[in-house]
Amino acid sequence: MSKSVGNIISPQKIIKDKGADILRMWVAMTDYTKEMTISEEIIKRVSESYRRIRNTSKFLLSNINDFDVNGFDKSNLLVLDKWIIHKAEEMNKQIQNDYEQFKFNKIMKDVINFCTLELGGYYLDIIKDRLYTSKSDGIPRCSAQMTCYILMRYINSWIAPILTFTAEEIYSKIPNSKESIYLDDWFSYSVDIDEKSIELFDSLYNIKSDVSRLIEEARNNEVVGSSLECKIEMICNNKLYEKLKPLEAELKFIFIVSEFYLIMGEDDNDYEIDRNNEKLRINVLKSGNKKCERCWHLNETVGTINDAPTICQRCHDNVHGDGECRIFG
Repeated sequence: MSKSVGNIISPQKIIKDKGADILRMWVAMTDYTKEMTISEEIIKRVSESYRRIRNTSKFLLSNINDFDVNGFDKSNLLVLDKWIIHKAEEMNKQIQNDYEQFKFNKIMKDVINFCTLELGGYYLDIIKDRLYTSKSDGIPRCSAQMTCYILMRYINSWIAPILTFTAEEIYSKIPNSKESIYLDDWFSYSVDIDEKSIELFDSLYNIKSDVSRLIEEARNNEVVGSSLECKIEMICNNKLYEKLKPLEAELKFIFIVSEFYLIMGEDDNDYEIDRNNEKLRINVLKSGNKKCERCWHLNETVGTINDAPTICQRCHDNVHGDGECRIFG
């Protein structure tokens, strides 16, 4: 910046227009080992990254307002929920180490990527079905709510040294909080998850991007209008088939489609994707079932229930019965 050129950007102006946390975030995101640059465009990009963290926090908070954190047994957590908590705890250890080494720009990059990729692009999309359509006090929904609470505590702990005002504001809304986040320790939470489950859900996380890409192609070609109109056929080699078979019934929820079928491939010509010898091909078709007006899934049971002809059997169980049973996700 130069006075004579007139390209000065006043910190007071940024604070007035965007808030002090945006200025603090720009400082943290800038690699101080190199030349530091600032402009209106850079501040705009910082604001967009800040909005990603804030919107993720807002979503997590909004889904735990009716949840009793102390009344949930952690042994009831679904495997997908355990997996994302495990990922967050791994991130937690790395971020604490980065703070000790003053790697602020790496910390902000990792937090933004976690909110964008693992949460916004994957986990939060999947659990919306459980949060909005499962029985309100059933284990599937409560497991998702407990995970939202845990993720919120993690994220708020990570951003607190940098986004001070935002962290304090969020902390005041989290159940069972102390007077201030700055009177609290680093948050940590352990879950009982084996290496086999971690590897399984790592594979699903990678496959999800392939499924989403092909669904988007089907939408562009007007084969389907939304992902919930899809019927997915996944042809797998023996290694992947044996890994996914135990949770076949719940894979439609992971991939956010109405029908999912796992098929054993016969030879290498059946496959189009190879990830570490896990070979597969994905066919995206349109489901021929009727749409449930409650969960929006296309299901063969819609129209077969006498006292509720417009909803599916799963929704009927969630509204009038004991609720659905979910183990994996």
